[in-house]
Amino acid sequence: MTIIADDHFAFCPALCYNGSQYGMAVERGEEMEQKIRRDRNMGGNLRRLREAHRLSQEKLCAELQRRGCDIGRTTYAKYEAGQLNIRASVLIELRRLYGCSYDEFFWGLDGGG
Repeated sequence: MTIIADDHFAFCPALCYNGSQYGMAVERGEEMEQKIRRDRNMGGNLRRLREAHRLSQEKLCAELQRRGCDIGRTTYAKYEAGQLNIRASVLIELRRLYGCSYDEFFWGLDGGG
């Protein structure tokens, strides 16, 4: 995680491809803390696509590893639970694996449906 800081403020950019977290500037004190605001999460779409292809998290991760993505089941479970932002490389490989458009990952996140 990159932290940009000067003598008074620190900024920790945490915006990733699913747009579920944003870093915010915080004033430096004795401890530097990161403020995170939850936005939207694509975990439900990740689960829907995985289940539509009849894959367990474990089998999906094994296939992703075979394709060069360094990912374990615990990390993937956090993607689906909305606890962790998905890496772009994983999202790219999932799109290839599922043969879908990126729109499938973001379905319903704009308030539409």
